[in-house]
This record gives sequence, C-alpha cells and structure tokens, in this order.
Amino acid sequence: MNKIEKALRAMPVSVNCYYGDPTLQWSDTMTKLNRLAETGHTGPVSVITKGAIGPERTRELSNLNLPGLLIMVSISELPEEFEGVGHAHRYETLRNLREAGVKCFAAVRPLVPPYNTSEEVITRIFQRLQAVGCEVACVSGFRGDESLVEAMKPDEKIQWVLRVKQMTGFDQVLRIAKENGVRLFTRVSCAVAHLTGQKGTVNPYWGSPQLVRCAEIGCSMQDTCGPVEPDQEVMDWLRSIGYDLEWQPAKRAQCSFSSDDRLKCQSCCTTCFVQKQPMVIVHNARTLGDLTFCRFVLGGTLCVKPGMVDGGSQDVGHVAMVQERTGLSVHCINTWFVWANQLDKCFGCRYCVSSLYLNNGPVGCAPTDLINLIAIGKEVRCEK
Repeated sequence: MNKIEKALRAMPVSVNCYYGDPTLQWSDTMTKLNRLAETGHTGPVSVITKGAIGPERTRELSNLNLPGLLIMVSISELPEEFEGVGHAHRYETLRNLREAGVKCFAAVRPLVPPYNTSEEVITRIFQRLQAVGCEVACVSGFRGDESLVEAMKPDEKIQWVLRVKQMTGFDQVLRIAKENGVRLFTRVSCAVAHLTGQKGTVNPYWGSPQLVRCAEIGCSMQDTCGPVEPDQEVMDWLRSIGYDLEWQPAKRAQCSFSSDDRLKCQSCCTTCFVQKQPMVIVHNARTLGDLTFCRFVLGGTLCVKPGMVDGGSQDVGHVAMVQERTGLSVHCINTWFVWANQLDKCFGCRYCVSSLYLNNGPVGCAPTDLINLIAIGKEVRCEK
C-alpha cells in the first residue's frame, strides 16, 4: 500500500448524511459500507440517523469489516413541530448497537432554547441514554444566521433562538451528563476520534481548547492531540491534482477568543487563518471544501487560505479542484468526506439545511476510487 492509498483509506467518511436518512435507503447505505470494506477503509465511517436500526440491521453492521464504523444517533426530544419523527426508537437503536458491539454515540442536538434545554428535558435525555448503555454523547446548538432561518420559512409559532458556533447552558448539560455516566464532547470529530482510538482529531481543535472545552469535559486526547506535519509525498499528490500548497511551520499557539467573544472572529477553527499556527497554505483553494479535503488527505494538518470564510454559498462544501478533474460531485463538510445518495423525502425536520445547499443527485465515492478517477480525468484532458 502506498502513502496515497493509505491516506485516502484513513479519511473520515459519512454515508448518506445528506437529504434522506440512511435508514430510509438501507440497501444503498449497506452497498456503500460494503464497498468501503472492500477497499480496506481504516478511517472513521459514520452513519448518522434519526431512524430505526433493529436487530437484523444491527447484525448487518456488526458483520462489516470496517474498524472505524460508528453510528451517530441524533437525540433531541424536540416537539413534533420541529421533528416529524418519534424519539423512543432512537434510544432502542442505541441499545441494539451497544448489545451487538457496534460503536455508537448520541448526537444530542440541536439544542433550541427553550424547547429542549430545560433541566427536566436534559435530565430525561441523559437518563434514557444511561438506561440503554450509551456511554458517549456529543452536544451542540442550532447553527445558522437570520438569513438561513428566513430561508427555512419557519412557522410563526416557532420562536427560533440562534447560536452561531456556540451553545448556551453547557454547564447544566455537562453536569447532568456526568451524573448519568455519559462522557460528553462538544465536537463530533472529537467524539469520533475517542471512539475509534485515535490520538487526536483530524479537525485541528487543539488550537482552540477553551472553545471546545477540552479541560472541562476531561477529553481523553488532551495530551496527544496536536499539530500534524504534512507528508511530502501526499503533498506532492495534492499538487498533482492542481493545489498550490505551501507548508508554513510555526510554534503551536492557542486561540485568544473565548466563548463570550467568539462571534467577533470570522474564521472557523478548522480552517483558522487568524492565529499563527503550523499550517499548509492552499493558495488557490476556491472553497472551504477544498481546504477540508486537503486537511483530510493530510491526516489533520491545518489547511488555510487567508480570508476564506463560509459566506453561505451553495458550493461551500464542494471540493472544486477534484470535481473539475473527475466530473464527479465531491463534497467535504467540516467533519466528513461525503458519500451520499439523495432522496426526495426525509423526516421533514424543520431545522434541516440540506435543501438549501443541495441539488438531487449522488455525491462522492469510496475515497480510494479517486485515484483512478483523477488519473482518468487527466488522460481525457490530455486527449483534448
């Protein structure tokens, strides 16, 4: 196995995480998971769901040869006007997975004040998680701005309280989680890294531990999570695709922003251009998707283009350079390389942003398939 194949096999992949829950297209979900197993994928592979995974489906998952497979079950206890799908079966899904030895955790989100942020509701959530044996949870709020909410056209009776890149009531959630024996994380990638036995996350949150609350949650990776120096051979492969890369070594530093003034910083922690850190400058990146793809392939190296922020455009997650060379829709969102089919219907959650960013159609592939797809794309251009 060469370094390129190894790097692609280690990328974090999410299967059918776009419009259309993976349980609503189970055959397609399993086809993708089996293909990843065939390619020898070693990195995290997620199935993110609000649907039901019973004993039969659990057996299918447990039989897969995917060491990084984990199921992320969304838990919210939001009222029906927010989510058109029930709650009880989600806890049973976690119970089934735990009993079968399939790695899983609860994604307690979105927390939307005041609908599911009272002590009563949070306590109920974590008591139920404890009852089904769920030991890990990740918590976050609803993320968006006024224009995003306006585009969703929520009913007037729904009073949206928005929190951009921050969440209120964390101390209460952490306390209740601890009382019920559930290890809490504030970032999905950190929970994933913990469950899959990694020393650090591919999202460079080591630069902003006070925002991620590493100390408060007692993160298991505090002593090992840190900057990743890029491999030269992998850098050269990215250059062969067309990326203009420059490695800039530096001393590790810590972000100065606190949760109180976080909104004053435009940059995302995972593509931070504000704090001087060890980083790869991607001079010709067109989207955050390009930066994220480079970071994933490099195994977590901070990849940056100064001044590049999420402006809300529909192509924010598109891996533009790779799409151009393969003719395939290739997307990287903050935590995942996306391999997804898209359906016409899902569960109808009112806070869903997928319809605002996506067009129907398949996205992605098994990461190692990109090697041949890119090579074929080069040949076609040469013939022209």
